Amino acid sequence: ASAAMAFAARAAAAARPIGEVLFRKTYVERRSWLHPIKSFWRIHSFFQLAAHAMVACSARSTSHDHDRQLLLDARLAQWLLHLLPAHAAYAFLGEALEVYILWGVFRARAADTAACAFRVAAKAAVLAALGYCY
Repeated sequence: ASAAMAFAARAAAAARPIGEVLFRKTYVERRSWLHPIKSFWRIHSFFQLAAHAMVACSARSTSHDHDRQLLLDARLAQWLLHLLPAHAAYAFLGEALEVYILWGVFRARAADTAACAFRVAAKAAVLAALGYCY
């Protein structure tokens, strides 16, 4: 208990009034017209992938049937597998947008720079692997 009281006494002695505390700006924002795209990137990429899937399904629907049934065959599966590299490309583009917009933060903090560089490298590797294997 005495150690806690001593710590509280030292903290009270070292505390400055609120008007004398100096604050330093740590976030540097790059203003751009890309902000709405970055803010809604998950929604944009979902809509793009959903449109891709709908186009693939509509292209494979049978035209000779009046009820236009969807045939689930190997060609449709191949067209729907295009979603994997497309999703990897959208993830890489989203990460590139984040790097562009938050460039000021990354120059200030090495840990954030390393974490973002790892994320970009990992997403680029997945994109390259899917592109190569596909």
